[in-house]
Amino acid sequence: MKSTRLPHYDYAASGTYFLTLCIHNKECFLGEVGDGSVHLSEYGRIVEREWRHSAEIRKELNVGDFIVMPNHLHGIVLLRENNEAHCRAALPDVYRRSSRERESHSISSFVAGFKAYTTKLVNELRKAPGTRLWQPNYFEHVIRNADQFSRACNYIRTNPLRWELDKYHPSR
Repeated sequence: MKSTRLPHYDYAASGTYFLTLCIHNKECFLGEVGDGSVHLSEYGRIVEREWRHSAEIRKELNVGDFIVMPNHLHGIVLLRENNEAHCRAALPDVYRRSSRERESHSISSFVAGFKAYTTKLVNELRKAPGTRLWQPNYFEHVIRNADQFSRACNYIRTNPLRWELDKYHPSR
């Protein structure tokens, strides 16, 4: 799979991102679409709850519009530098956060943690420990301006209306 990441972009820096996470083998067990809206399963409700909860447990993260679809999730997240990083930037190198610490506040660390925790919760519920829930990778797009932000929000809000045409629909 070809990487969609921007070369030389710091994914631990402040920014706004449009993310798509897909269920392993694009199985539709997070819910179903009917009458232009998504009706979540128990598993889908776990994913939705934990996505919302992410901003409470990761102070450097704000969660914007998102939607849990039957076999994927689209969401907008705003990553901001935490105050500790600003304070440490003025310190001599020996006191600054290591690259590993910066990575822990990146988009990829957020996605990895979210996937791991929701997998654990869903697998406990379905009594299937060790079963893969998510595809290994994810899609991200760095939102660079108000127009891109508006288009991403509109895409998320109208996704259930286009479900039959969606590239993640099982019939496609």
